Amino acid sequence: MAKSTYDFLFSLIKSLSPSEKRHFRLSVNPTIGGEETLYMQLFSVLDKQKTYNEEKLTQKIPKLKSSQLSNLKANLYKQLLSSLRVQERNNSPMINLREQIDFALVLYNKGMYKASLNMLEKAKKIAHAKELSSHLYLILEVERKIESQHITESMSSKATQLIQETNTTLLGIERENTLSNLSLFLYGLYLNHGFVKTKAELVKITNAFEDQLPEVDISTLGFKEKQSLYKSYAWFYTMVQDFANNYKFAKKWLDLYEEYPEMVNPQLPNYLKAQHNVLAALYMSQRQDKFNPAYETYCKFEEDNSFILTQNEHSLFQLFKYIHGINSYFISGNYHLSKDFALELVSILETNPYNWDKHRIVVFNYKLGCIYFGQNDLDRSAHFLNKVTNDVLPDFRNDIQCYARILNLIVHFDTGNELLVSYQIKSVYRFLLKMDQLQKVLLEVFKFLRRTPHIREKELKKEFTDLRDRLSELKEDPFERRPFLYLDIISWLDSKILNITMQEAIKKNMLN
Repeated sequence: MAKSTYDFLFSLIKSLSPSEKRHFRLSVNPTIGGEETLYMQLFSVLDKQKTYNEEKLTQKIPKLKSSQLSNLKANLYKQLLSSLRVQERNNSPMINLREQIDFALVLYNKGMYKASLNMLEKAKKIAHAKELSSHLYLILEVERKIESQHITESMSSKATQLIQETNTTLLGIERENTLSNLSLFLYGLYLNHGFVKTKAELVKITNAFEDQLPEVDISTLGFKEKQSLYKSYAWFYTMVQDFANNYKFAKKWLDLYEEYPEMVNPQLPNYLKAQHNVLAALYMSQRQDKFNPAYETYCKFEEDNSFILTQNEHSLFQLFKYIHGINSYFISGNYHLSKDFALELVSILETNPYNWDKHRIVVFNYKLGCIYFGQNDLDRSAHFLNKVTNDVLPDFRNDIQCYARILNLIVHFDTGNELLVSYQIKSVYRFLLKMDQLQKVLLEVFKFLRRTPHIREKELKKEFTDLRDRLSELKEDPFERRPFLYLDIISWLDSKILNITMQEAIKKNMLN
């Protein structure tokens, strides 16, 4: 556990901006008796290190004893967080609000009860304005503590008012918690299972959604409650592949910020996610006419100087920018234009300056495999698909892991590695069975690939045509559409049948 803290300390120092470093140096006492303190020396050495090296610490700081190092690191970590908290105070309503509550408690303990209540009233206005219900309840708890001692000699009407406010707040917290839990439950379900693939799954997920969906009057809901409700519907319709309704509720979520413009800044991560979900719904619906202008609008957000993005918010913005940047090439079929963009994304993934999570990196690697497949750069396509298939991954996005294996088989088929295809097909088949991902579309592809070593060259075009006809029929089945969202198998077959590039085949199918 201690080692993790040290890792966090080094990562925290490396994440600091020049202004944050300057503020830290000014906010602490850097010297004692004209000599720099040990923890400031430690900060300076760690700041200069490119990778954490504990041995060099004692070499660079001669007065530092090994027995002191643990406590010194803990002290530095605490000092840095305190400095950052002060800097964040004006940008974060939650930090500002907690500080107001802390001040009120200090005044209360000093016996300055009216001053404490005055501070709590200011805090209550912030909590109401930003819809911070749990903080509002804490404020009311402190108010009730003072009122219960009759310190302010308030009339009974004050007590009645506090009881009503507390009950209303608790009901709001319960409702907000229920809706927020539902949204989180559906998101977790999506990460684990992806889209529904059978009627039985559809029934199961629909029942789970309806069972947990509370009966609410939309007109009585606040901003956060509406947001959680729209999120829940957006995730549900994503999983059941109803992309028209998915777009409808993603747009409702985004439109909330027009209704409550004051919530954009304090809710910036959710505002970015709302835009992301609108773009994702448009991409899944293949609405290029709406996707392109929406993506252009999203990218211009970075130029808006009225928003000061935290590191987390900047990371989210860049994440969604690259997700939909790569989707813009898929939806237009202009794979040849994606070369510079792909190289830029690869460079970012190698260094991961935005600290993107494993799930996002897995998806990016798969999408890069698809991009290079579309460019007919089969070696690079296999390279990124192998990153997905060879990595030890947690239990999420099993669908992506499965489709990476299938596309890899197709890549090896295209490069003429028939022996490798024959060798891998059994292991891929077993993997799909284990993950319960074997659908009719995949079964048809497997049957074809298994037979390829025995198909004569002059018969190959007919086999491609027959497979295309079978897959075109399956594409009409709502529970078999999922593979076509991940793999444009039809365009690949058309490129073989018509002897054209993958990109030309994609363009041709877009016109039909």
